Amino acid sequence: MVDFHDNVSGDGVGGGEFGDYLYDNGIGDGVGEGEFGDDCYDNGTGDGVGEGEIGDDLYCPNSVDDMSLDMCVPPMSPIRDGQCSNVIEYRSPIKTVVSTNRDVEKYYKQYGEQEGFGVSRVQATKLKVTNERLTTTWKCECWGAPNMRAKREAKNRAKSMDVAGCGDKVNGVIGADKLSRGKRKLKKCECGATIYVGVNAKGDWEVRKVINVHTHDVNPSMSKLVKEYRMKNYTANVKKVLLNFYEEGVYVSKICKGLLHEKEEEEFPSFKDMQHEVYKAKRLKFEGGDANPMMTYFEWMQEDNQNFYHTHRLDEFGRLKDVLCVDARSRAAYEYFGDVVCFDATYLTNQYELPFVNFVGVNHHGQSILLGCALVSRETTETYKWVFQQWLACMENRAPVAILTDQAALMRNAVAQTMPTARHRWCIWYIVKKFSEKLGKCKGFKDFKSPLKAIIYESFTVEEFDRRWCECMKKFSLEDNEWLVGLYEERHMWIPAFMREYFWVRMKTTQRVESINNFFDGFVNRKMKLCEFPMRYTRAMTKRVQDENEADAKATKYIRRLVSGFRHEAFFQKIYTDAKFQEIQRELSRLM
Repeated sequence: MVDFHDNVSGDGVGGGEFGDYLYDNGIGDGVGEGEFGDDCYDNGTGDGVGEGEIGDDLYCPNSVDDMSLDMCVPPMSPIRDGQCSNVIEYRSPIKTVVSTNRDVEKYYKQYGEQEGFGVSRVQATKLKVTNERLTTTWKCECWGAPNMRAKREAKNRAKSMDVAGCGDKVNGVIGADKLSRGKRKLKKCECGATIYVGVNAKGDWEVRKVINVHTHDVNPSMSKLVKEYRMKNYTANVKKVLLNFYEEGVYVSKICKGLLHEKEEEEFPSFKDMQHEVYKAKRLKFEGGDANPMMTYFEWMQEDNQNFYHTHRLDEFGRLKDVLCVDARSRAAYEYFGDVVCFDATYLTNQYELPFVNFVGVNHHGQSILLGCALVSRETTETYKWVFQQWLACMENRAPVAILTDQAALMRNAVAQTMPTARHRWCIWYIVKKFSEKLGKCKGFKDFKSPLKAIIYESFTVEEFDRRWCECMKKFSLEDNEWLVGLYEERHMWIPAFMREYFWVRMKTTQRVESINNFFDGFVNRKMKLCEFPMRYTRAMTKRVQDENEADAKATKYIRRLVSGFRHEAFFQKIYTDAKFQEIQRELSRLM
């Protein structure tokens, strides 16, 4: 990029790279040569020669005042062959002397965007007393050696040990691990493109040095690879859409795809840019800790509705240990649908390793409803006992008639201590699921697997189950299997034949909890922060309320036709919801 200026009345020659403004204002011959920043002026009437960088005392007293704005402004370089034709050439308002260094930075970044390279501020000097900045250096973002970061990290490791990088030192230089070099792509290639400015005696900023030679290919189309230039299209409206949709549970990838339909991909922030903006927005909420915003939100919800219940406890170091919350609608639903409760602690564990446990019931539409939830630090009998006690306290100490959990001795002990009157049942699905793991190596496993399941599910009475179970154990020589012996001793906890005198709302497994877990997918995940939990929980509950209201509206507006000639069908049609009436029709159809 060469830009020669000749401002003489006779012959004039100027040579240099972009930004060379080597002016000869003489009447005779004038020659000027040097880099951007050369400030060598000759205002004589004869021959005039000036050469050198800024700082050379080769100023003519009247030369700067006589110079016009166009003479002080270096134009942008012309478009090279093969570059994008839509690049607009413009002239920056920057002069050799400006009021602030931000003007230089703005100009250099505009130039970098047009040419296709990024700009980094790499060095600055300040006064120790007033902290005023004296000099600033900007470079191409590809400045520095490719292994600069590895060397810096290796030096930090070498402070605590004599082994760093590749394990030793070569000629006194700490090396980097050769095997890890290929794990990270680098853009550093020791590019020397630089602009250097400093404060002069008058307090103004002046350009002192410019090096405009890159050691890598530069093309205007590469500007889209620089995040700073892409983020110019990250407007306040785009930010609002991104954060609002993310708070509603929409993944960043889907939000990004939706926004790309409105703008060209090359002119819009990338998916990683969007993720970083979401991360920065989330990080602002962590001030004062991660748990404090969550508790503040719970307190705000309790002030808004006195029936909202939450409680927590801390460990000996003052850190959050366990937290339980039950919203007002869950407490009201428990009064009507609290006969049978399903409790599960297998949903997920977030980054703090806090299991998300749920109390789940069934409403009049056959839908799973959430009756409370908790985040617990440890799965122990003492922890579950605290959760059950606090949950019963907010439910006016009215224990459910029956409770369903997984096969865990910790839960069994906690239920026995806090809800002794409730009929406790194990989830049969978890037990049957372990057949392959526990019995897969037994001889004839494929032969007795199906008969064993038939005995479990199809035995109508306790006596029938005992008889068929013993016959199966004897037939396949399984009397000495410790796992099956243990299950048989605890058969009253999971065999359906022992549960027929109790009302279970068609629940024999923790499938109701799994339904709730599917419902929370999209709102709660493993990467969720504690401060995000109450807001996600509230949005999930709002969605569940909308589903229930929609089912109520459909049951009221639409009437399902009768399919049999039984008199009782019309009676059930009036008193049951549509979901439960369909169950009645299926039973009646079997009698037809």
